[in-house]
Amino acid sequence: MRQYKLPAVALIVAVAFLSVAALAGCNKKVGDAAEAATYTCPMHPEVTSDEPGECPSCGMDLVPAEELEPASGEMPEHGGM
Repeated sequence: MRQYKLPAVALIVAVAFLSVAALAGCNKKVGDAAEAATYTCPMHPEVTSDEPGECPSCGMDLVPAEELEPASGEMPEHGGM
């Protein structure tokens, strides 16, 4: 019986950790994120809107602003190099 004690404890700890991690992600409100979205033009970042539409300068579709934000550490003008 002693040989099963360590794997059983490890399994219980892993399940507890994963449960806490899953519950921590459940606090995000989906409706609030959708309502707070800001849309911008890929070619004219100074053009912003709180709803999707077209850029008045060039007619391109406005996209969610977070899609245009570069990943940390990247330099968009140099292609991430």
